[in-house]
Amino acid sequence: MGLAGTAGLLIANDLVSPKVANAKPICTRQGDVITLDNGVVRRVISVENGSIHTSSMTLLSSDKVGDSRTLTESPSFVSGGPEFAFLLDGVSNDGDSGWSLTAVKSASGKNGGSGVILRLAGKGDGNAGLNLEVVYLLYPSSPVIHKCLIFHNTTSDARKLESVDVEALMLQGLVNPTVYSDFCRIPHNGSWHGGPYDPLMAVCDNAVRKGVLVGNEAPSVLKRTEFTSDGSVITVGLTRTKEDFAFRKWLGAGESWTSPWTFLAPYRGEDSSNDALNGVVNDFVRNRLDVRLPKIPRLSTLMYNTWNPFYDNLQEPMVLQMVDAAADCGVDIFTIDAGWYGQYDGGWLGNVGDYTPDTRKFPHGLKPVMAAIRRKGMRPGLWIGIAQVTRQSPLLKEHPEWFIRNEQGEIVQRHVNGETSQSYVTACLTTGYYDHIKGVILGLVRELGLEYVKLDLGIAVGAYVSDPNQSGCFAKDHPHRDRQESYLEIYRRCFDLFDDIHREFPHLYIDCTFETVGRMNLEDYAFCLHAEGNWLSNFQDPQPENAMIVRDLAWNRSPAMPAGALIIGNMRLDDPRWDVVIASTNCGMPIVCGDLRNIAPADRARVKSWAQWTREAQERHRYLLYRQDLPGFDEPANGRWDGFARINTDTHTGGIVGVFRQGADQAEHLVTIPGLNPKWRYSVLTPDNRIALTASGAYLTNTGFRVSFANLYDGTLFEIRRTGSHTPDPQFPLNVSVHS
Repeated sequence: MGLAGTAGLLIANDLVSPKVANAKPICTRQGDVITLDNGVVRRVISVENGSIHTSSMTLLSSDKVGDSRTLTESPSFVSGGPEFAFLLDGVSNDGDSGWSLTAVKSASGKNGGSGVILRLAGKGDGNAGLNLEVVYLLYPSSPVIHKCLIFHNTTSDARKLESVDVEALMLQGLVNPTVYSDFCRIPHNGSWHGGPYDPLMAVCDNAVRKGVLVGNEAPSVLKRTEFTSDGSVITVGLTRTKEDFAFRKWLGAGESWTSPWTFLAPYRGEDSSNDALNGVVNDFVRNRLDVRLPKIPRLSTLMYNTWNPFYDNLQEPMVLQMVDAAADCGVDIFTIDAGWYGQYDGGWLGNVGDYTPDTRKFPHGLKPVMAAIRRKGMRPGLWIGIAQVTRQSPLLKEHPEWFIRNEQGEIVQRHVNGETSQSYVTACLTTGYYDHIKGVILGLVRELGLEYVKLDLGIAVGAYVSDPNQSGCFAKDHPHRDRQESYLEIYRRCFDLFDDIHREFPHLYIDCTFETVGRMNLEDYAFCLHAEGNWLSNFQDPQPENAMIVRDLAWNRSPAMPAGALIIGNMRLDDPRWDVVIASTNCGMPIVCGDLRNIAPADRARVKSWAQWTREAQERHRYLLYRQDLPGFDEPANGRWDGFARINTDTHTGGIVGVFRQGADQAEHLVTIPGLNPKWRYSVLTPDNRIALTASGAYLTNTGFRVSFANLYDGTLFEIRRTGSHTPDPQFPLNVSVHS
């Protein structure tokens, strides 16, 4: 968004009508009608009489009839609508506000995006002096339409931009629409006003087997997605005036600003939106959206973090003992969490900001500990706060101008309730503090050889703050003009920080945490574009409840987010059912805690065998980049079976499947596996590398196999691996009995 919003967008020549008969360029122009068509989706936009509207959005399919193919076009999903909307200096504008079409340019973006830029000049009373570029991108073999707006202030005065809807369309053909909100998991009949937890929403009618998946790439609390059943209007964009955390952007004379992107993915012929979620959306996010996670060549399948049970009670001898135990267990990344730094009283939060090792805890600094981690074959990780600084820090005394202020002009914190009562304050990333903290993080990564950093705590909006007025920055001498603009600018600079770190260390896994994002258990596309993962939550309930809660959060978030971006603490590897812990954490990015010294040597060897098994499966299939719902399994809950699939749908080599009995009366459950090549043959392997069965992809998808557990509460993983075996398919579903 903002400066990063148009990264990689290339503008080519004027768009013209095709000169070759039956040619199918992705965009064509016939007078004032512009058509985007990639053979899968077609969107027709008309610009006439000072207005711009989408006249139709249809899906295309090709069917073979004899020796020829016929193209079928669906009924339109759209019947006009405002196209976009915003307030400029308090005046409402949309596609009907009076525009002159000055240019139509072809455009291309990252990862195969190709489309068009419509350049409009405002000629109405409320948009004079504003030039607007409307950008649409399509992708090969995908129904997804990507869109953003670029605003140009051509006047000599500052202009106030608010309430931006990037998409504003009237849907048609949905008789009894249902909205699936909260990462497309919670159904609602009729209208719905979506917010932070709606980076992806579905509007569909299962009776007519069609719908539209709606993506919003605005960050955190600034996103707004709404469906109004009266008129079937869908709007996607940023928060409006008078709402909590209202968006605002000031455009100075001659300045430009790019909105966050949105995307639409229409589908038809499916009983629910699940198939589109499992297929179209996940393929788009992984391969086209330019998220960070796939850029890491080596993702960990067993990370360890010191937080639970040690918290900030860290001592070098204990940490070195844990390093030895972690290596015995096959841990790949060993992370020292908060509390490794400081010189003042007040605990880990009372010492944030300076980030020099606490010599009372680490007399020799962190270098010897990190060297020990690497000698044991593991990769080091470290916790660092992004913007919180103790009130005792010289940094606050030397640079008070760097810090967030409230409406009364007081320096405050933006992490928890009580903006003036805490022992720390929050720096504003739009100030010179940005260069300071960037230098700190880069220095630690270089010095200690870090491959994972957990960048934590609130920056603009506190995840634990109940009063929305205790958010943002009111300082009058910062680059943002007011508190409303500070939300956008602080998040933008946070993304710049991640990008700057990645320029020097492109393979560093950045975990930004839900506290940085600003809402409990929240991850969204804006953060996925710049940080590999998000520590979503900390669960410490007794087992077997805790493992189920972890799986449930991943189940809720994974329709929209890459599985490997979901880090969910605090499952303990020293639990007697460590196998269920490992299996459950593989629903996202596998992270474990605990006092590993409590694990007996024989059990450490078994844990290491499981860790090696998942690591080899990840190397074969890159399964942490993929996600599918497991057919026949519902949301994790007591009294049920639940499961997940992580099958590589690009190479079709296989992946992993997790299956769990959570107190269900039935001792067995049928497992069928999506995403396999029906003609290839696959083996189903247990974590001890025993082949449970071998069958064709078609058999495993349609017939499957039964899993039985003797225990009421149990779970395991299976690897699905392509094989050269030519054994015939079983005649009936085999039963795989798991003995714990």
